[in-house]
Amino acid sequence: MELENSIYALLTIDRWESLNHMEYKMASLRPVHGRLALKFLNWVIKQPGMELGHITHMYCITTHILVRARMYAFAKSILGHLAGMSIGSHSVFGALMDTYPLCHSNPAIFDLLIRVYVRNSMVKDALATFELMGFRRLNPSIYTCNMILAALVKDKWAGCAWSFFKEMLARNVCPNVGTFNILLNNLCVEGKFKKARYLLKKMEESGYIPTLVTYNTLLNWYIKRGKYKAAFELIDHMGCKGLKADVWTYNTLIDDLCKSHRSAKAYLLLKKMRRKMILPNEVTYNTLINGFVKEGKIEVAIQIFNEMSKLNILPNCISYNALIDGHCQEGRFVEALDILGKMEAEGLRPNEVSYGVLLDGLCRHAKLDLATSLFEKMRRNGVVVGRIPYTILIDGLCKSGMLKESLQLLDKMFKDGVNPDVVTYSALVNGFCLAGKVRNAKEIMCKVYRSGLVPNNIIYSTLIYFFCKQGSINETMKTYAAIYHSGHDADLSHVTW
Repeated sequence: MELENSIYALLTIDRWESLNHMEYKMASLRPVHGRLALKFLNWVIKQPGMELGHITHMYCITTHILVRARMYAFAKSILGHLAGMSIGSHSVFGALMDTYPLCHSNPAIFDLLIRVYVRNSMVKDALATFELMGFRRLNPSIYTCNMILAALVKDKWAGCAWSFFKEMLARNVCPNVGTFNILLNNLCVEGKFKKARYLLKKMEESGYIPTLVTYNTLLNWYIKRGKYKAAFELIDHMGCKGLKADVWTYNTLIDDLCKSHRSAKAYLLLKKMRRKMILPNEVTYNTLINGFVKEGKIEVAIQIFNEMSKLNILPNCISYNALIDGHCQEGRFVEALDILGKMEAEGLRPNEVSYGVLLDGLCRHAKLDLATSLFEKMRRNGVVVGRIPYTILIDGLCKSGMLKESLQLLDKMFKDGVNPDVVTYSALVNGFCLAGKVRNAKEIMCKVYRSGLVPNNIIYSTLIYFFCKQGSINETMKTYAAIYHSGHDADLSHVTW
């Protein structure tokens, strides 16, 4: 208790200068000392009339003790408080240096300070601390330097990033592969791919061995910019270096090709994968199936689905849902329902998306009997029927003029504890307006208000259009006024007066 009593006495009689002469130079500061320091710091900051300089001083002493006790998480927390107290980085650094000899501290404390600044998006303070360390012939670790470098790139301070890198080299901070990965990414962000490739070459010539992260960084940017030839050349270069592109790399390429409506090219890449003994996974196949479906090539999608099964890669809900969607787009509902049945037979439980895709297709093609049966099947099978399936079916019923049934379904929706949203009500308003029942549509709008929802532009514009069509100028102006007061923009470009 001697240390505790000494500090307590000095704090209570306000003799701060005496803290500088206390003996903290123990052979080993254990966590118990760190906990004691935290206890006293907590007591100090609660005292009335404390000067900022004294508080800063005590924070710094506590941080040194915590670092010596290897309580780094607590030390970072204390430094985080200092950073948030609007104390300039020069003052914090100065206070840490003034208290540095008291506990025989080590330079790791300045690494922690820089990391705190970076994590709090205080990059300028991190740079200032790095510079101040240089004046004291101190250097942060390469990992801390990489954090600053990454933050500069993230904040789009490309010029500063290169200047900082040069300063690192001038101060004999040896870069690692992570440093070059950050710089490569920086060049790619700027679209300087030739320079990025040159940096990769110089990196290899200097004895640094690029990792999969290095190559994937460059590959990812080649793919983003549609530079597929360069991407394939880089994959071959990786092979020459004894580093195989992994399934993630190929999946990224395949995904981008499919999104660019080049699914056939993506399939050739799958074949290349298999030749190189890189096993595709369900993500690879699902991406291809979905890609061909989006291009309207349902037969090819089915072939890939079958190939997937032959390779013992089990199709999942995503695989089946893509095929169901493809058949629905073609109006092949018998086949879509067969796939749903096959899915269940394989022990996969169709989810809301599976039913929703099929339900949407049936409603779009006015197959309301099948849609209603499917909806009831969802409920019987214990699928949680949310707002989207209800809205899809209500919209389908309204567009087919089955207004009574749509209102009955709305009641069922309420009974099931599912609250309609503006889209649901918008479908009802549109349905009643199309049937010439504009007054009923206006009553539905009143329900929207009563439920606490705010009508959207579609509801307002639909009502205005049909009021105008009926020649109800008074109702039109009332609705227009409601739009104005709600803060919406009235889109009356389609209205004929």
